[in-house]
Amino acid sequence: STRNGALTTHAFTDEVIDHHPITPEMYEVITNHPLINAIQKLTRAEVKAQLASDYADTQRRLGFELHPRRTDFPGIRHDWHPGTRAGYQLTVIYEPEYLERIGIHDDEGNDLRIILEYTGRVLPRNSHDLAPILKQVLADSGVEAATNTAGSHPEIDIALPGINKSVGCAALLPRIAQRWNISEEAARQHSIGGGDSPKYNDRPLIEFFRFGVTNIEFWEDGEKGPVVLDYPQITDPVSRTFELFRRS
Repeated sequence: STRNGALTTHAFTDEVIDHHPITPEMYEVITNHPLINAIQKLTRAEVKAQLASDYADTQRRLGFELHPRRTDFPGIRHDWHPGTRAGYQLTVIYEPEYLERIGIHDDEGNDLRIILEYTGRVLPRNSHDLAPILKQVLADSGVEAATNTAGSHPEIDIALPGINKSVGCAALLPRIAQRWNISEEAARQHSIGGGDSPKYNDRPLIEFFRFGVTNIEFWEDGEKGPVVLDYPQITDPVSRTFELFRRS
């Protein structure tokens, strides 16, 4: 299950199990909104170049068809699934430290002014603070959307309303139950959900199943939180996750 739960496919056959693509109308509102367009225009040149390189690498290695309008907005990462010929999320990259360095007196100053108009004259501290603002301005434009962020990453993924990782969990639950010949409720009670962003986009995943696991030492709701992997001899969070599955 990928795209924060918007697309769930069979790992080997690529059969589409569940999917929630962005509509053409929603795409137009997102990409043409002044705030989002200003953010994507101010995305660092290095980031835009990396996006272009990633597209080219994907096309070269896998032969995938890519989103036909990806070059129209080079600062927005365009998702595209060749099998369904659909995009499931659009990603804007927000780096306030870079915007502060630009300043309103440089060539990009007008775009920065547009951002400040929508953010109350103060730059949000990070992508998590900006995400609800994007959600609200899109709602004001007639488009309900989900805005998902992860950990300390600068990306904000925009998708259909209600999309989060629990949607993908729910799509997979019948298959888990069928595999073990148990009820869906039993499957939910005996499964593990794990993620490295428990405060943000992995939270619905961790909370969906009875057992939640994370590889970072953070949870804001006390005892309601997941098991935190704690192997004192392993300092790398990802390596802790590997160790969990090695011992399972």
